[in-house]
Amino acid sequence: MAVIHRNGLLRTLTTAGAVLAAGAVVAAGLTGADALKDRQAHMKEMGKASKAIADELKTGKADPAVIKPNADKIATNSKNIPTWFPKGSGPETGLKTKALPIIWTDPEEFQTKAHNVQVAAANLDAVADTGDMAKVGPAAKELGQACHSCHEKFQAKEKDD
Repeated sequence: MAVIHRNGLLRTLTTAGAVLAAGAVVAAGLTGADALKDRQAHMKEMGKASKAIADELKTGKADPAVIKPNADKIATNSKNIPTWFPKGSGPETGLKTKALPIIWTDPEEFQTKAHNVQVAAANLDAVADTGDMAKVGPAAKELGQACHSCHEKFQAKEKDD
């Protein structure tokens, strides 16, 4: 018989809610500019969570109360990355986006890179759940490398002004 700790149940319910909410974007059929704006909001949320983890690790005494919820947020959101890029939500919207057209012309590689991010995010989340903060740094680095690998191919570089 499995026993679910109250925090585990809360995390499960929170994760399920986030997945359903993100899935609703696809179910609602968002395309074009609305999908692009939704994607950017999700990516910014993941970026903020990643920064919070990195900043916490830099303190030298990482607090699990900061690491755990942010790792969970990244792991939950990363599962939905492929749904955030429907056809018609790229540069053709006329809005500012770093998403390169290759996302839609090479969907297999994009799916592979997105999957690698999901795996690394799940690993970081699992490590954070153990409370062993010494292992969080390497797991966060692995996630950063997976994110960078995807961005390297599928995201436009910042232009120097």
